[in-house]
Amino acid sequence: MFRLFSDNLNIPFLQGRRFFSGLSIAMCALSVFFVMDRGLNFGVDFAGGVQMVLNFPEEAEVTADQVRSGLSDFGISQATVQNFGTEFDQRPSEYIISFPADIFEEEGMANAIFSILQEEIGLSEAGLREFRLSGFERAFVVIETDEGLDRLRGILVGQSLGPIRILDVLSFGSMEAQQYEISFSSLPAEIVQYFQRELVGENADARVVVEKVDFVGARVGQDLKTAALLSIFVTILLVFIYIFLRFDLMYAPGVVVALGHDVLITVGLFALTGFEFDLAVVAALLTVAGYSINDTIVVYDRIRESIGQYKGKSLIDILNIAINQTMNRTVITSATTLMATVVLWVVGGPVIHSFAFALCVGILVGTYSSIFVAAPLVYWMNLWLSKRGAGVNQKKKAAVA
Repeated sequence: MFRLFSDNLNIPFLQGRRFFSGLSIAMCALSVFFVMDRGLNFGVDFAGGVQMVLNFPEEAEVTADQVRSGLSDFGISQATVQNFGTEFDQRPSEYIISFPADIFEEEGMANAIFSILQEEIGLSEAGLREFRLSGFERAFVVIETDEGLDRLRGILVGQSLGPIRILDVLSFGSMEAQQYEISFSSLPAEIVQYFQRELVGENADARVVVEKVDFVGARVGQDLKTAALLSIFVTILLVFIYIFLRFDLMYAPGVVVALGHDVLITVGLFALTGFEFDLAVVAALLTVAGYSINDTIVVYDRIRESIGQYKGKSLIDILNIAINQTMNRTVITSATTLMATVVLWVVGGPVIHSFAFALCVGILVGTYSSIFVAAPLVYWMNLWLSKRGAGVNQKKKAAVA
């Protein structure tokens, strides 16, 4: 069997428990500071917005700066543009475009439509009673006015609301209900037409093609953010229950603290670096949580076995023995997994860059916490339990008696 360390490895890990505990507390405090001070760069999933993949003709030689500048001229100033592909498979003609959904905010669009109707027909402030977006190509409204459908259509059709236009107004339900469906021009189609005209040429044979469009409204983004936080909290709670049932109270807090430690530091690095934080990152955090738990349980199993095997030794010596005995497994497993995730991060391209980064950080921090966070917490929990007559030493005395 391949081994990095000899069977006689004897590193006194627990001797530095105070230093590493202070280091972990400092890293967690910094992570909280970065998250509160800088915030997270939420992706479309959480912040709401639009993400498109556009394929430009290769002969047009369109650059990312041209796309970004074109979007700004079009009326979308907060867009991010990334080249699609990997470091070894660059696709200079394909770009991922992301921008916030503020141009589709219900309140803003409702106010714009109200302003038009107020100017044209003197609509009262209570006249626009309801406005509800459905996607980004239609809205359902209730307009209290004596003007008929044809009059409203004549006023609204062709009006611009930022980068989109009103295409049609239809009656929705009975005329007495005064409910209408307003359809808008397709934003992706408007963007494609703009780039075709400005960067490629209207008469060119090659066309700009939309490969993919994703839209998440602001409300849905907030719901997804809440669901993501809830999923992490439930994971930690279930882990605590599982460890408490499998081991006992001396072990369970260490797993939960180590898990929270790993997730918090990983999130803090996202705040520090500004990498995009989306649903894929949440999936990576849950993966990291599972990896960290597995690593910690291996160490805890060996600690529990060693407590029964080395009855004449102190708990600190037993913890050191258990960690040293699992070092080969811990380092080899972490190193091989880390190599795969580093390759994924370096050459995987921007689509999975944040996901791979979260995995890389999580594996490193998870390995660290299994040794320098979870194990010392067993020692301190035993001290706390010993004062209440339930520590390891008391159990040994009871067994001898």
